[in-house]
Amino acid sequence: MKKTVLSIFALAVFAIILTSSSGGRTDGRSGSPGDANLDCGQCHGASTASSTSMITTDIPASGYVGGSTYNVTVSVAETGASMFGFQITAEHSSNAKAGTFATGGNSEIYTVTADHAVTHNTSGTFGTDSKSWTMTWTAPSSGSGDVTFYVAGNGANGTGDATGDVIYTDSQAAAEDVANGIAINEFANADVNIYPNPTSDYFTIKGVDKRATITLFDLKGFEVKSFANSVNQFDVSDIERGTYLLYINIDGAPTLEKLIIQ
Repeated sequence: MKKTVLSIFALAVFAIILTSSSGGRTDGRSGSPGDANLDCGQCHGASTASSTSMITTDIPASGYVGGSTYNVTVSVAETGASMFGFQITAEHSSNAKAGTFATGGNSEIYTVTADHAVTHNTSGTFGTDSKSWTMTWTAPSSGSGDVTFYVAGNGANGTGDATGDVIYTDSQAAAEDVANGIAINEFANADVNIYPNPTSDYFTIKGVDKRATITLFDLKGFEVKSFANSVNQFDVSDIERGTYLLYINIDGAPTLEKLIIQ
C-alpha cells in the first residue's frame, strides 16, 4: 500500500511538472496592455517588479524601417536563480500587435500567438544568475507608426514552487523611421540644417528664408504644430517624443525634413 501511495504521489508530481510553464506559455503573458497586463506572476505567484534593462535591439535611434528585420534580445538577471523564462511582444498604441517575431534559429525559444510573441522552451530555461535569448522581429509596413515592445521575465530557484521566484517586466518604445521614404527623399534640401536633432525642447533651422511657413506633422500626416518663422528657436517641449516630419514651404517650394523628439 505504501508503494502504491508513493507511486501515485510521484505521478501527481510528474503531472504538475508537465502542466507547468517550464516550456513557456502559449497565451499572452508579456505584461502588455494587449495581453490584459498578464505576466508570469499569475502562475508563479510572485510579486512583479519593473526593470529597465531587459530589452535590447539593433533598431537604430532614428527608428525602424517598415518591413525590415531586426535582432531583439531579452535578458533576465536574478542572483541565485537557476531557471529563467520570458515572453515578449510588440504593440501599437491601440494595443494591436505590431510586426512578427521569428526564432532566428535559436533552439531555446519558439513563437506563439500567430508569431506576434516569443517565449522560452524547456531547454531554454537553464542559467546561473542570468539568462538571455535572441530572436528576430520584422517591423510592420511603412506608415504604421511607433510601436512598443513589452516583456515579462522570471528568475526562479528551481524548487518547483513559487517561493523565491522573482518576476520582472519592461517596455521599450521604437519609433518609425520615415527618413528613407520616397516622400522625404523627393523633398530633401541639402541647404537646410536642423539642429539639435534629436531634440527634447528646442531646435533651430539654418538655411531657411523668413518667408517660409513651418509646420510639424506626425507620421500619419496629421498636423501637430505650426511655427511662426520670426523666432530663432522653435519650441517642441510640449510635444510627445517620437519621429515627426517638418514641412517647410518657401514660396511654393517645399522641403520635408525628419525631426526626432526624445
